[in-house]
Amino acid sequence: GGGVYTISCNKSCKVYIGSAKSFKDRFIKHIKDLNANRHINKKLQNSWNLHGLENFKFEELENLGEIVVGRANIESMINQLSVTITKRYSRSLKTFLS
Repeated sequence: GGGVYTISCNKSCKVYIGSAKSFKDRFIKHIKDLNANRHINKKLQNSWNLHGLENFKFEELENLGEIVVGRANIESMINQLSVTITKRYSRSLKTFLS
């Protein structure tokens, strides 16, 4: 399943909010990129380099499950949900965007 997820660092108290059609595939890609020092989000990458895997938590925030809809519809739903959650959390949490 897919939806919106977070990657949080317990040392910096910062959160990365993302969305994916497949949580498993996206988490694997994040870990590969972070371990290879090539993640697109440089603030997240720097925190990973400084604190290491053991200080990060990957969580599904909103799971859309196995919704059977057209590809465009599921991508639109995930993107809309991601924007809504990012706005909600960025008011109260430090994110890797700020």
